[in-house]
Amino acid sequence: MDIKHIGIIPDGNRRWAQKNDLDLVEAYNKFFKKICDIIEHLRKKNIDMVSFYIISLENFQREERDINSMLQALDLALGDVLLNLVENEDVKINCVGNIDLLSETTKKKIEYIESLSKGKVEIVVNLLIAYNPFDEINCIIAGHNKIGIENLVISKKVDLIIRSAGNPVRLSNFLPLQSGYAAIHVLDDFFLDIKNDVLNKIIHQHAGVDMKYGK
Repeated sequence: MDIKHIGIIPDGNRRWAQKNDLDLVEAYNKFFKKICDIIEHLRKKNIDMVSFYIISLENFQREERDINSMLQALDLALGDVLLNLVENEDVKINCVGNIDLLSETTKKKIEYIESLSKGKVEIVVNLLIAYNPFDEINCIIAGHNKIGIENLVISKKVDLIIRSAGNPVRLSNFLPLQSGYAAIHVLDDFFLDIKNDVLNKIIHQHAGVDMKYGK
């Protein structure tokens, strides 16, 4: 199997913060720095696209403190580590989801970073924020289009999904229409503890699988 699009479900960040005696904002700041490190690593591995499940629409039902910590860190990253990545590397950023749930300041930063990265092609990074797959379907129906992967916001099939922090093993609504034939690899490690050599081993392991895609 040719691995070109990797999906990452970075679970366990709250547990990691508790384990390391850090507040959630500081943990999520490290989370976005880790995302940038992984993007750089996968770019050098000739991966075309990586999609990170930052926060689902359902996650907005969590305690206000948890949500605010994540959104505060996201806003900071858009003006810091993610911005620096786009300014210095051939990286395109797409933010996918119900962005209207975010503050006006954060939405302006998203608009700016997406505009700045437009036309960059070495690796495409999808940040799923307030994401729910039914939104994609409803947009297609509203446009009276036939439902197909080419009509989706993310129109490239996912080859490999990596989920951190072990059980429970769930996709949690992560790009289900794009992930129909994706290999799924679950790590016991928390996302912030994942090493690049582990990613290399996972990619190598699944790249050697001969996929039939139902044929």
